[in-house]
Amino acid sequence: MQENNFWQTDRGKALTKLLLWVVFIVIVLGAFIMQEKDNIDDYQMPSNEVTNEENQDDDNNFKKYSDMQEELLNNNYLYKYIITNSEEKIVFSGIKNGTNETGYKETKAGIIKYQIVDGIVSQINIDEITNIDNLYENIDRNYLDISLLFNNLSEYLYSTEKKDSKRTITYDKDGYKVSVITNLESIEKIEITVDEWIYELNFYNVNNISKIN
Repeated sequence: MQENNFWQTDRGKALTKLLLWVVFIVIVLGAFIMQEKDNIDDYQMPSNEVTNEENQDDDNNFKKYSDMQEELLNNNYLYKYIITNSEEKIVFSGIKNGTNETGYKETKAGIIKYQIVDGIVSQINIDEITNIDNLYENIDRNYLDISLLFNNLSEYLYSTEKKDSKRTITYDKDGYKVSVITNLESIEKIEITVDEWIYELNFYNVNNISKIN
């Protein structure tokens, strides 16, 4: 009896090709689906650069920003405040602990030595101490009040940029811009831009300066 081999017929060959295509398509689809699954598993949501006070502060070995603020407010340090506009430059250099300060103010008119004790501002001339009220003439003293500044900024979000051991925290507040630069352990500088003025507040040796008597 003649063997009936369906797969050798034209219909059988066509069906074979169809089945092979189906298998091929299934394999390709399976590989595609697996690849997409791996991509989804590996995908990480990009970090939002706009943060609140506690978000992403302690990664990359940086101390928390809120802790740095507290240390600056509650400890002693050296400072150099450089205040400029297109026509004027004023420099305050001194040492601060709590409400007490001793320093020098430098302008085009000259240099004076001053002290601030419990909010009372005085000029020192050798052994003579005279209360004065014009130490901050022509500038806004509020921008030199670190406690007031942090309190005003506390309700605002900020963006954070990190590079090596430096971190820049930037606020775009209504009316002025504030940038806070830190190292791993402490705040190094606060820069405030308001109208035509730039207030550059530099801090050194935070919590490493002897208490002022």
